[in-house]
Amino acid sequence: MKKNNDELKNNASLANENSVTEKEAKIEEKDIAKSSEEKEVKDSKEKTQKEKKAKRLKKEKEFNPEKNANAFKRGSFSIAFIAIFCAVLVLANILAALIANKYSTTIDVTADRSSKLSAENIDYLKKLNKQTDIKKIEVIVCATKASYTGSEMINYAYNNYQVQESNTPYSYFNQTVRLIEEYPKYANKISVSYRDSQDPSFSDIASTVSSDISYGDILVLCTKEDNSTKTDLLTFKDIYSMQSSSTSSSYTGYYTIAYSNLENALSGSLNKVAMSITKKAGIITQNCDSDSVAYLQDYLKNYDYDYSTVDGNFTLDAIKQYDVLIISKLKNDFSSNSLKILDNYLENGGNLGKSVVYFASQSSPETPNFNMFLEDWGIGTENGVVYESSSYNTYGNAVTPMQTLSENDIVSSLSASTKFYLSTGNVPFKTLYTTSGDRSTNILLQSSSTCLVAPKGTTQKTTFPSSATQSSFPTIILTKDTRTTDDNKEISSSVLAFATSDFVSEDWGSYSSVGNMELAMLSINSASGRNTSLTFNPKITGITGITNPASDAVKVFVRVLFVVVVPILLIAGGVIVWTIRKRR
Repeated sequence: MKKNNDELKNNASLANENSVTEKEAKIEEKDIAKSSEEKEVKDSKEKTQKEKKAKRLKKEKEFNPEKNANAFKRGSFSIAFIAIFCAVLVLANILAALIANKYSTTIDVTADRSSKLSAENIDYLKKLNKQTDIKKIEVIVCATKASYTGSEMINYAYNNYQVQESNTPYSYFNQTVRLIEEYPKYANKISVSYRDSQDPSFSDIASTVSSDISYGDILVLCTKEDNSTKTDLLTFKDIYSMQSSSTSSSYTGYYTIAYSNLENALSGSLNKVAMSITKKAGIITQNCDSDSVAYLQDYLKNYDYDYSTVDGNFTLDAIKQYDVLIISKLKNDFSSNSLKILDNYLENGGNLGKSVVYFASQSSPETPNFNMFLEDWGIGTENGVVYESSSYNTYGNAVTPMQTLSENDIVSSLSASTKFYLSTGNVPFKTLYTTSGDRSTNILLQSSSTCLVAPKGTTQKTTFPSSATQSSFPTIILTKDTRTTDDNKEISSSVLAFATSDFVSEDWGSYSSVGNMELAMLSINSASGRNTSLTFNPKITGITGITNPASDAVKVFVRVLFVVVVPILLIAGGVIVWTIRKRR
């Protein structure tokens, strides 16, 4: 019984303890829940406070005048920098295009400056640009630029001249375009344009010249300040020198371009149309056959000579107004009185500045008086006709010898030309002295050394005795009487003699490979005191490395550009970018 009571007590005690424990657990749970709730409330309050603070700071920042101004400055600077940079790039491109069009901006490292004008030519163009009587000079290529440098020009050269030329950036046709476009960069009075010769509107260009214009020809048109115009036309053969592509083992019948004579041809043409000194030429009709120089008259006009015939009596008053007198194919000898008038004309009261141009003829009668006049000027003549004994040096027959230019400064501008110089029935000339007092003789053109003197009228092959002496005969002789004035100025009068009037015949003018008229006008210009000798080396195109051909100046420029200038620009650019980023 007692045991049961004790168990009851123990159970009651355990029950009480459990009850207490449960109560405590409930109290603890309530405390934990309360603590968690308080923490959440606290965290919520802190979060709310942080959000409020962040909003306040943001608001303060947004409305902070100093900070806002700094941010605005930085943003504005960035925008302005980008805008300026873009503007500089655009401006640089525009300036680059303008400079490239107006000035020479390329470096030619080829051995012969094949893509650049020679220094002598550049000097000439700068002088030409200063001529006040010139309004403008137009260089018109009679083809589009794309067709001239493309397959059209290649096909034209092949079909018309049997010239084989490849379509590469280094072709002669590309070189021609590059050289032509250099001209306006040194003379702003010169402009270059391309006109399609097949276009109907081309008729206005074609009407400016008397001769026919072919595809690819180059027309030079000069307009003076008085609106008068002069033109000159350059053909394919004026620009390019051709050589046969045949070999000893085979003959192809085609040609290749040996070199370009563009500089000589174009600058010579510019010089011809831009001449500002008008000369007066008088063509003597008394005792002369003025018709024998009819073809020459068109050339005189084109070279700015104001010419007319001198009719009636041969008097000093009738001829003193002329700068040049032309005497051709004498029908009768001059009288002694006429020769005195001619001497007085050349003396010009001590002022000189006059010239006589004489064209001989084997059909003329004996002219001992006029021969004496020529002898005073160092020019001797023989009866007969120049006969070429070598068939390799003739054209058609023995009395039409091929003639060669002499080596002197007067004809040096033609020395690179491959043209022929031909004439029939040349009177045998010889120089009687090299210098005599103030006078000096110059042989401009001569026959080969295999020539002999045949009787007048010889046309067929002739047999000469073994004792006959072969010799070279001058066919153009220029003698100048040059003196120095008290103020150290040189003045001169001249006598220019051609061995035959056939040299300026229209028959030879129809051949583009014959250079008679070009040489005749150069000789007459020199006799009349015009300096028209322009000589530039012919151009050979091709790929050439920079190692050897580059001049010392080019090498220094390239070295400084890539070793000094480019690295400095890169470093400077890096420093600027770094500074800008650091300030941000």
